[in-house]
Amino acid sequence: AQTNAAQAQMQAGRPHDAARRLEALLATQPDQVQLAFNLIGAHCMTGGITPDDITTARTSMRGSANPGSLFANWFDRTLPVAVAGDCPGLTPVVLLDLINDGLQNPKLAGTGRQQDFLYMRGRIALAQHHPDVALANYLRALDLQIRPGFALQAAATLGAAGYPKQGVQLLDHYQQLKDRAKPPDFGMPTVHEWVLRRQNYWPHELKHLRATLLEQAKEHTTPICQPPVDTCAPRGQHNPPSNLENQS
Repeated sequence: AQTNAAQAQMQAGRPHDAARRLEALLATQPDQVQLAFNLIGAHCMTGGITPDDITTARTSMRGSANPGSLFANWFDRTLPVAVAGDCPGLTPVVLLDLINDGLQNPKLAGTGRQQDFLYMRGRIALAQHHPDVALANYLRALDLQIRPGFALQAAATLGAAGYPKQGVQLLDHYQQLKDRAKPPDFGMPTVHEWVLRRQNYWPHELKHLRATLLEQAKEHTTPICQPPVDTCAPRGQHNPPSNLENQS
C-alpha cells in the first residue's frame, strides 16, 4: 500500500514526496526491493540517483526472499533508460551489479530465477555490443533449465540484436541438450506440454527460427528491432512469462 501511495505521488508530479515516503520505509525494511526500486524511480525524476540509492538497492537484492516478477518487470522498463543515459547515475553497470547480487542471494537460488537473472545479464551484454558474452550467459542459463521456450527466446534476442551466428550456436546447443530436459510438473503444465507435442510445436518453431537466423547471417540483414529497447520473441511468441512469475 505504501509503495502504491509513492507511485501515485510520482504520477501526480510529486517525486520528492514519494522519495521521502520510501526512504522512511526503507530505514526499517531494507530488504524490500519494491521500495528500493521505486526510490530509484523517484530520484530519476528529481535529477538522478546517488551512490546511496545504489547501495540501498543492492542491499535489498542481497536480502530479498522473493521478488516475484517485480525485478524482471522493473528491469525491462529500466534498461532502456540506463542505456540512453536518461537518469544520471543509473548505468548498465549498476543494473549488472544488481543482477549479480540476485545471483549470489541464497534465497534466490532456484533454477528458474537464476535463469532469468542470466538472461538479463545477456541483454546487458547485447546493449554493450558484446554478443559472445551474451551467448555465454544464455548458454549457462539454458544449462540450468533446458526449456525450448527459453532457447527460442534467447536465440531470437541474439538475432534481433544483429548477431544471428550466436543465435544459431545457441539453438545448436539446445539440440544437444534437449533429450535431458526434465518433464513438466504434474497438472496443467503436463497437459500444456502434451498439446504442444501433439502439434509438433517446438520442432516447427525451432526449425523456422533457425532458418531465419541462417538467412539473416547470409544476407547481413539489419535487425528489425534492437534489444534491450525491444526484445524480438520467436514467431508465435510474444513476451513469454518469465520463470520469476512461474516458479516458486
